[in-house]
Amino acid sequence: MKRFGIVCIVCVASMLLDSVSRAQLLATENFQSYSGGTDPVGVAGGAGDWIAPWGYNTQADGGVFISSASKIDDTKSVGLFGSAGSSGRSISRPFPACTNTLTISFSMRADVNAISMNAPTRRMAFTVRAGNAASHFTDQRLSFFFSAGVTNFQWYDGVNRSTNAVLFAVNHVYDVNVAMNPANRGYTFTASNRNNGTWFTYTGTWSVGFDGEAMGSVAFMMRGPSGAGQDAFLDTVSVSAPDYVPPPVPGPAIREGDLWRYFKGTSTPTNQSGNEWTSLAYNDTAWLGPSPSGFGMGDCDDGTVLGDMQNNYLSVYTRKTFVVTNKAEISHLTLGIDYDDGAVVYLNGVEVQRLNMPGGVILHNTAASGNHEASRGEGRPHPIPRSSTPWIRTCWSMVPTSSPLPDTTFR
Repeated sequence: MKRFGIVCIVCVASMLLDSVSRAQLLATENFQSYSGGTDPVGVAGGAGDWIAPWGYNTQADGGVFISSASKIDDTKSVGLFGSAGSSGRSISRPFPACTNTLTISFSMRADVNAISMNAPTRRMAFTVRAGNAASHFTDQRLSFFFSAGVTNFQWYDGVNRSTNAVLFAVNHVYDVNVAMNPANRGYTFTASNRNNGTWFTYTGTWSVGFDGEAMGSVAFMMRGPSGAGQDAFLDTVSVSAPDYVPPPVPGPAIREGDLWRYFKGTSTPTNQSGNEWTSLAYNDTAWLGPSPSGFGMGDCDDGTVLGDMQNNYLSVYTRKTFVVTNKAEISHLTLGIDYDDGAVVYLNGVEVQRLNMPGGVILHNTAASGNHEASRGEGRPHPIPRSSTPWIRTCWSMVPTSSPLPDTTFR
């Protein structure tokens, strides 16, 4: 039986393994910060967690302007006007990709007859989308609208729906508040006519996309004739997710073949003025390397071959440092280990994983608790491909007390 002992470390700058950062998502837009008469597209404005200014969509018939004369709330609203084209005009604004329950609210008004059957085919719509595609309609998940030939308030959730409880009238303001749960695609909304007090509420599920899909932007469009006074207005937009959890960001990844410092386990590394070898402050410049992973001998899969391990030392100590510039952007790290026969892993001086090793203090001559073959040990093929999500994978195999075939690989 092969017996192995190993002590290994992954060092990072001020990071906790498997910690999850949570922060409320809140993005609001009341259009008060823009100059009247100007186009707000590409201009910083609003407040909170928007990740970019308003942008044009491919529906480009008409224009965009800030209006103080035709405001909905406060002193300014954003207006869209048509040019009698079939595409209409649309703008959108992205917020951080959100898979948590979120609430979106807005107010809209048409000073044009948005339900007229006269050309072009008229429409006023506010849409919630997955992602922030160039077209207003791409990846739409919920849309609330009035359109040609239909007096009823309408919405789209994969199917076009309508209610006669709230009806269109020129110059009337419509307030909508919708709660969405991307995890199961459930939603509840309330739509009301501010001018006459009629209202309607509905609960359902959207059938497009998939469970757990992140919502990413809101968009507003109008399609109508050209000419003064033929406009649609949007105001008081809010996106809120109190339990928002940012999705994982790319990296920091440690992969097979990356360079590591290592120390042959002929003894336990010396304490440096109170800093153990597991400490981030430990100076490992006197160690061997940097050398590519994996570490070991005898299986023809090692980046660094330890030809003197057999019958000489039972363990190898390895250290790798990487830098995270903003801890708040990291929600978690994933650690995978391919080892033969035992492994102990530390992160910033804290033990985070012990595999097939006895309890208590681990020294350079501590053997593993039993036999455990690495996935590529004894000439086995490459392991099953790993996940493509951001992660750190480290693999170790250590020298045995009676076998010549130890190896350790860091991926």
